[in-house]
Order: sequence, then structure tokens, then C-alpha cells
Amino acid sequence: MSIIILHSFLSILFCASTTILARCDVRFFGLMFLSLVYFAFFGVTPIISEPYMLRSLMKVIQISTIFLTSAVISTLIILFTGRRLIVDFGPLPAKNVNSMRDAGLAVYMLSAAVFSAYLATHGIPWLAENPNLARHEFVSNAGYFQIFMTRGMPVGAICICASELARKNRIITPLSGAIIISWLVLTFLQGFRIHLMMAILYLLMLYFYSTRKMSLTRFAFIAALISAIFITISLIRFENDSSVNITEIIQHRIGFELLWATNYSVQLSEIQGLWWGKTIFMDLYSALPGPGESFGDYLLNFANPRSDIVGLAALTPSVLSEAYLNFGNLGVLIFGAMTPIMFVPIHKLIGFQPAIGRTSLVIVPILLAQVVEVGIGQTLASRILPTVAFLLILGAVYRMQLGLRLRGRTYRPTMA
Repeated sequence: MSIIILHSFLSILFCASTTILARCDVRFFGLMFLSLVYFAFFGVTPIISEPYMLRSLMKVIQISTIFLTSAVISTLIILFTGRRLIVDFGPLPAKNVNSMRDAGLAVYMLSAAVFSAYLATHGIPWLAENPNLARHEFVSNAGYFQIFMTRGMPVGAICICASELARKNRIITPLSGAIIISWLVLTFLQGFRIHLMMAILYLLMLYFYSTRKMSLTRFAFIAALISAIFITISLIRFENDSSVNITEIIQHRIGFELLWATNYSVQLSEIQGLWWGKTIFMDLYSALPGPGESFGDYLLNFANPRSDIVGLAALTPSVLSEAYLNFGNLGVLIFGAMTPIMFVPIHKLIGFQPAIGRTSLVIVPILLAQVVEVGIGQTLASRILPTVAFLLILGAVYRMQLGLRLRGRTYRPTMA
């Protein structure tokens, strides 16, 4: 019981310290979001569950306590010793703003067109007889088309919103509003709650940068909105299945799924020993063209080989699963300490050209926060690397447009 009390105390302390840090410095909003996600997936269940339900998960709670101890210490060190920085999202010269807008439009329209074409030819998961199974089949068949929606559209949309913020000192304008609406609609049609929630968080992050402070009131409102979206989409997804209890689905998804996923990794380590980074390489390899098994695929097949979604989806492993299975308790301790530290240099992204700098400064912290749920390898393979690819395309279009504008401004041919 004492370990559960300590774990609960550290979970709450992690949330409180990261919230204070984010209030002092907006660039740590992603870390605050990470701590809240961690609390939802790992902190709530030991507090509210009966002791008999936790007996088989005590090893996981011990591992989580190690992670939280080093994460809290690292956060407190940053809070009391770090410098407070203000990231400037202010005005830019007109040629830079226009080039940002054009680059964002190019990336967004390309991504939206590719993904819309795939929707048109393969159908919309919501319209299927079994929307829950249809969304997994949709993703398994989508392959790299999925990346255009989940990574390309956010890069383009946020760049457009950032350019409008620099131009008119507000995020929502007729242009950005139209882009945001189409982005949210296309994201909703795909059927996964997480992508719609992420889109809202990107916009919230940009808003906090624009005001240079984090509003807890507005964040609480957005958190309530995200919760409503989570429940609503769950109801829609299972409305035709009378055998499904939505309350139990939500409780399992939030309260137990990652705890059990981590428990499966503990069992794997007892059978096979430490993997020494193999899970990360599995995820990176699975992202390459051609067949490849990710660690989440392997974990689902190990946990429940008869599941209906084997081959269509994977089990989300969590950062604890990968840290422990790869490197044991020492790995958990190190990853816990490094988790807050990886948000410290985020502000340096603003040093890149405006299109890449301002867009990545909004998107990257939210992507990093997902390491709690999807693990280290998947964060790199399916989030960071594809986003970097679209950011490079964005930067190339920006440079090209800016070069055209500069030449148009300096070269004035005269009539002979």
C-alpha cells in the first residue's frame, strides 16, 4: 500500500510542478500535457482501484514510481534553476509572411488532396457497418497516405495560422478559419480521436505563444472539450454494437491499457531478458516501405494473438514498456530524468527560418508528449521523422517563394 501512496503523490507532484513550469514559460506546455497524460494513464488507476485489482500490476507501479521520481527531480531542477524565456511570435516583414502563407498552403493543399482522394476511393470509416473495425482496416490499408493527414496537414495548417498571426496579430482570419475547418473535418472523418485532439492542442499551443502566457482557464475549457470529443466519438464508434459498454471501454482505455501493456513488457523481459534497444529499431524498420513488424505489433501478438485487430493495429507500448524492456530499472530512471530535459532546448527551433521555426515550435512539443502513450520508437518513426520531412518540404517552398519575391523586388527591367 505504501508504494501506491508514494506513486500517487509523485503523479500529482509531477502534474503540479510541470503546470507551474508551463505557467512561467510557455515552451513547457508540452511537458505539462505529457504529465497530465501520464497521470491519466498511470496515476489514476492505482488511486481509485480496489487493492485486489492491482496485485498483478504491482511490478508496473514500482517501475512507474522509479520513472516519476527521476522525472519530478528533473522538473524541479529546471523549475528552480532554469531561465525563463519568451518566444517571439510577433510581426515579420511582408515578404516573409507571404512566403510562409504560400508554403503552408502548398503543403496543406497537397496533403489534403492526397488524403481526400484516398477517402473518396476507399470509403469513410464512419459510414461502415462497424466503424471501429473499419477505422483499423482503413489505417492498415492507408499506409503512407495516412501520414499526409496526420503529419502533412498539421504542418501546413499551423504554418498558415502562424503567418496570419504575424500578418494580422490574430490566429483566426477568413483564410486560416477555412483551413482549420477543413482540417478538422478531414481529421474527424478518419475516425481516430487522438488526431482530432492533437489538432486542437496545436492550435492551443499557438494561441499560448501568441499571448506569451499559458491560461489555465482556457486550458481547462479545452480539456473539457477534448474529453467531450473523446466520449462522443466513442459513442459514435460503437453505436451499432449493443454488446459494448462505453463506460467500460473508456475505463479500460484510460485506466488499464498502458498498465497492462507495460506488464506484458515485464513478462517479456523475464522470458527473453533485456532487449537493449531492439524495440526502437523494430519501430524504425517498420516505418520503411515493405512489410515490417513494429514493437506494438509484436506486443499485441504476444498479449492476445486471437484479437480481431491483430495485423490491423498495434498495442500502444508506452515509454515505460520500452524503457524497462530495453534497459531495465536503470533505463527507466534515465528516461524519467531525460523526459523533462528534452523540452528545454525547444525554443532554439525559432532560430530556423520562420516557416520551419514557428511551425515546429508549435508541433514538436505536442508530438514529444505522445512518448508517454506510444513509446520511444513510434514517437520517432511515425511522428517526429515524418513531421521533419514535411517541415523540410515547407522550408524548401518558403525559400523558393521568398527568393522569387526578392528577385521581383530588386530586378526592375526597363524599356529600351
